[in-house]
Amino acid sequence: MAIYLAPISLGLGDLILSLPVVQGLIDRGEEVYLIAPSAPLEELANRIRGLAGTIAEASFARMQLARLDMYINLREHPLQKNYWWGEPKFDRDFPGWRINQILEKICLDLGIDANFKSLQPLIFQKDEDLAESIVFVPGSASNNKCWPKQQWLSLAKNFKEQGVPVLLLGEPDCSQATKELLPYLPWVPTPKLSNALDVVASARAVVAVDTGLMHLAVHQGIPTIGLFRSHPIYWRDYPNSFAVTARPCDARCLIESLKVAYNTVTTFTEFNFRSWRCQVSPDESCMANLPHEKVFAVAQSKQELFFGKKEATCSQ
Repeated sequence: MAIYLAPISLGLGDLILSLPVVQGLIDRGEEVYLIAPSAPLEELANRIRGLAGTIAEASFARMQLARLDMYINLREHPLQKNYWWGEPKFDRDFPGWRINQILEKICLDLGIDANFKSLQPLIFQKDEDLAESIVFVPGSASNNKCWPKQQWLSLAKNFKEQGVPVLLLGEPDCSQATKELLPYLPWVPTPKLSNALDVVASARAVVAVDTGLMHLAVHQGIPTIGLFRSHPIYWRDYPNSFAVTARPCDARCLIESLKVAYNTVTTFTEFNFRSWRCQVSPDESCMANLPHEKVFAVAQSKQELFFGKKEATCSQ
């Protein structure tokens, strides 16, 4: 019997967040195939230990399952279909819940024993030349998650003053936030997602906006500072994971975000992703008002993780 699993949504971050479910099924001895919404995700899935294989979502839609085969679509659960996670209605019905609690509930209802407390890193190729570097990930498919250029440059200056090299990771051809930093920070080309995996998994630490590579770094056990808007529902509480949040979004942004909500979409074979744009001026946005000092303070509070320095201890 084979199990075909569709992750919670179509992006890289959604795949990474769903990995404990995939690995929970593998650990109980199942033959698991991942249904991938895109070719890059298919390629990255080859790094999942024990996975039987992948299949493109469009191909799976035309496939005839064997009698004993099972199809599990995490998007079909009422927690997904009835809510846009992070909206006021969700917060009212599930106060304080974050992504791992959501996924734990989905798994409980599906009878899947997924371990969200201990993550199993993907297979990667270590690059020792990156072992002392902090990797910046400024790009996102949504401009509303991005942080201003000057904040990144000021943060880079903070790290460099401590003797920590900074590298830039992302796709400048697809991301203005990445492109505008190219003249100032050394960029690491990563033509494939597997290359990006190797970079983040080899680094000392990562600072990233709320995007797939941020989730990937957390999954690999790398010290990671995630830059979130005011509601970090996708933050996961692990010893290597730290959230820095911006001030509350303008009400106009919340209204705009709900216009493109796609939580009722359960298959992506004919889906065109649409983001929403911040509704206030660039200097008034919640992310523009997240100071680099606040981010650097998190790194300073975890000296050994981000600088390789033992934290001072008091003696009596």
